Amino acid sequence: MYFMKKQFLRSFILFFLIILSTLLVAQERVNDTIPAENSEVKVIPVIDANYEIERTYKIFFKMDVLLQPDKGFFEIDSLFRLYREELLQEAGSFHSFNPNSLSKYFLESSYRLWGGFYFKLGLWQLDVNKRIKNVQHNIGILDESIALWQFTLASKDYELVPNNLKIRITDLIDKANEYRSKLHLLKRKFILLEDEITDQLAFVNQILIEVNALQENSRDSLLIAKDPPLIHVYVDSSDYKPIKQRFLQSFKESYKTIENYFSTQNFVFFIVFSIAFLVFFIIVRRKYLDMETDISERGHKTILRIFKGYPVVTSLTMVMVFFHLFYPFYPLILNHLITLILLINMYFILKKFIDSDTRHFIFRLIILLIVNDLEIVVWYFGDVARHYILFESLLGILLSLKYLRPVLWQNFREQKYISQTRLILANLIFFFYLAAFFANLMGYYDLAILLVTVGIHVPEFTVLLYGLYLITGSFAQALIRYQRSKHTISAYEKYARYERKTLNTIKTLAVIYWFFSLTVSFQVNRLLINNFTEFLEKERNFGLLEITYGSVLSFILILVITFVLTSLLKFLIEKLLKKARLPRGVPVAISVTVGYFIVVAGFLLAITAAGIDLGKFGFIAGALGVGIGFGLQNIVNNFISGLILLYERPLQVGDTIEIKNLLGVVNRIGIRSSNVRTFDGAEVVVPNGNLVSDQLINWTLTDNVRRIEIKVGVAYGSDPNEILKLLTKVPSEHPMVLKEPAPWALFEGFGDSALNFRLLFWTPYDQSLGTKSEVGVGIYNIFKEHGVQIPFPQVDVNMNNKE
Repeated sequence: MYFMKKQFLRSFILFFLIILSTLLVAQERVNDTIPAENSEVKVIPVIDANYEIERTYKIFFKMDVLLQPDKGFFEIDSLFRLYREELLQEAGSFHSFNPNSLSKYFLESSYRLWGGFYFKLGLWQLDVNKRIKNVQHNIGILDESIALWQFTLASKDYELVPNNLKIRITDLIDKANEYRSKLHLLKRKFILLEDEITDQLAFVNQILIEVNALQENSRDSLLIAKDPPLIHVYVDSSDYKPIKQRFLQSFKESYKTIENYFSTQNFVFFIVFSIAFLVFFIIVRRKYLDMETDISERGHKTILRIFKGYPVVTSLTMVMVFFHLFYPFYPLILNHLITLILLINMYFILKKFIDSDTRHFIFRLIILLIVNDLEIVVWYFGDVARHYILFESLLGILLSLKYLRPVLWQNFREQKYISQTRLILANLIFFFYLAAFFANLMGYYDLAILLVTVGIHVPEFTVLLYGLYLITGSFAQALIRYQRSKHTISAYEKYARYERKTLNTIKTLAVIYWFFSLTVSFQVNRLLINNFTEFLEKERNFGLLEITYGSVLSFILILVITFVLTSLLKFLIEKLLKKARLPRGVPVAISVTVGYFIVVAGFLLAITAAGIDLGKFGFIAGALGVGIGFGLQNIVNNFISGLILLYERPLQVGDTIEIKNLLGVVNRIGIRSSNVRTFDGAEVVVPNGNLVSDQLINWTLTDNVRRIEIKVGVAYGSDPNEILKLLTKVPSEHPMVLKEPAPWALFEGFGDSALNFRLLFWTPYDQSLGTKSEVGVGIYNIFKEHGVQIPFPQVDVNMNNKE
């Protein structure tokens, strides 16, 4: 609860400060956009005319580069001409098929193919649009330059200047007009190409709409028997001949999709990221295997199985997963191929985690997945495809039939979760494939294909996600435990919390992705995404305020990402800078400063994403001024004091401080207050203003040592020289007492009942209390050993007896 209040207060203060600074900037922008009533165009002084002429010509020289033949533009123009013809051919090929006989694979592949076309045209349009903006910017510069020089030449200051200067200015204006004309022609050429690309984008978008409509129609007609019963379907030679040509057509369609996709993507970032991950994986694996570990610790065996089992297969599996995450809409044939490879990899990776029955089950999944992937080719063979679906459903029934035996379901609750999951998935395959078998027989062909798809893909991505959970969880645990090994045992609980949070996060993400994959299998993912997008983008009125849920969600997400990114960067910066041996407190100051900048930038970005016009918040400025002046002055004072503590560094986390009657260790330095834990175990919240304004004693500012003082008295008659030697000997032999400065014993004076001595020595601060006690006991023991008496106070009372 306290942490939530602290975060809320921090966000509250930052919100007000950001709004204030933003309003000031917005006000300046508004003032800049309002022209002054008596504004005049400044005339270029005669003394600066030649310099300004030369500077303007330098601008012209830069424009010469822009006017040179643009290789990039000509490449786009020539490729676009060829691309347009290709699009027309592809559209003709697509429309040549009977829309009522198109399979879901063909429709999905076509959607991704035309989506690739749309993406590539969009890149070209963006490139040409940037060129148009660049040309328009230069035209604006020329317009301003022409107006300036024309106004200058017509001014009274230039009536008596030499004619040579006037001629140079006139030539400059003519040259600027010439450049402006050329730039207008170039801009026109760019605009014409952009218009043509826009027309093609509309054309491609229309095809995408048609494909999407066919997919929706196929989905809506799942329960309609559009095809005749299978017993009435006869396969003749026209369905499969010529075989070679049909195979080539299948290969051509798949190759065309892959070629178009790879021509529109930039894989540089993915390659760099993958190489970095592989190096990181190797380093973490080696560090973990080399360090000393407790073999009985939970999760240790899992980590060893991942790192020692098939490390190459594991690392390559993660690279393919990254490819899938970075490029989710890659060609369908490539998607099926990568999924098959991942499942085969999991068969080997999970060998040491599962029993033989589960391994056999995964092997059967691989067979069914290969058969299912071949549907992409079989679709080109007419009615043969329906018989192939019949064969596929029968194969699935036969391969899952053994898991229906009642003996396997005995004591189901007592079985391991892997065995339970295997039985559930196997029965899912059986019933879905059985339903697909009868649906195909009765003419529900589309429904049969959907049932087969769900029946194989739900177990497939369940196995994949389980394996990925083990890999990512083991990798995260190994990394956390390696970092933990660098610290003392006291930090183990903190790293244990990190482990639990990390594993829970990975598990949550896996469950979310499982449900998303389920929507993909049922072919409703795009429908759900479109409906959700429409829901977010619909404008809603709340009084005079018009917002969308999407803008609110964007605002919240950006803020959450900002705070997570801030925490992560602060942690990384402090880790890196501590190794640079900077002065104490500097890494924290730098990380906090960077964090503040990120929070400010993230908040402004969130405001922009939410579509909020900052100009409408002008009335808030006055209210904030009044609020800060009256109610928030202490909060602002504490905030500024926190910045002073941050940059002046009079104290740091871990320091032992004393302020007024408070003595303890600094646990946290916050934006408004700091936490001090007393030696009694109490957590005291101290406003930062008090730490700056009050007298503060920092016992560990420059070092971690403290001087201890022990006073002792001995009986009269003792030899002071011997006492000084004994007092010095005791701390000198104690292991926690520093040798430099050396212990020092002093004779303080003659007391009423004793000779008073004073012993001074230095010890680490965190050991001072115990050391003082042990040295005191040592003094008592050595005095007792040498017969030195420690007197108690004596008072002589004289009785005057008067009668």
